Amino acid sequence: AHIGITAVWVTHEQEEAFDVGTRVAVLHEGQLEQIGSPQRLYREPETPFVAGFIGRTSVFHGRLASDGSAQVGGGADAAVRFAVTGPGLTDVEVGGPVAIYIRPEAWEVVAQDSTGALGAVVVGLRFAGRENLVRVKLDQGAEIEFASEKDLAIGDRVGLRLRDAAPPAAFPLERDPA
Repeated sequence: AHIGITAVWVTHEQEEAFDVGTRVAVLHEGQLEQIGSPQRLYREPETPFVAGFIGRTSVFHGRLASDGSAQVGGGADAAVRFAVTGPGLTDVEVGGPVAIYIRPEAWEVVAQDSTGALGAVVVGLRFAGRENLVRVKLDQGAEIEFASEKDLAIGDRVGLRLRDAAPPAAFPLERDPA
């Protein structure tokens, strides 16, 4: 219930901050990283710290492509491209290193031979009520976790693709991971 007063609530618990706060400030090492609604912090992080700190996320290192997407992986044949968005990308030269933060709900399970699908094998499962939290190892080597209502088993081969929604957040990498 709205009681018409302003209060400052200090907590280290994200769920508590998001439950109580209408505007949340994220501080890191004494510096203000971002302030906004819980939804905005989650969906539109302005810094790598906020992207990695709020909720769960998988992080990929890649390179900015000429079309503004981010390319992850080896040569053009083996590379995976993600449409990305984020502050600071305009300062990255083509081929420059970027970090891509992808939320678990952004992934969908598809047929392995679907256009744009990443091949993966299921390496872990946790039942979480309506959905399973699935951990997979991508053919490219990275492990990610996502939520799925599909019944999967450890060892299953699956295809994964990003849902047609807002593109994942990406940020310039200060140090080239290569």
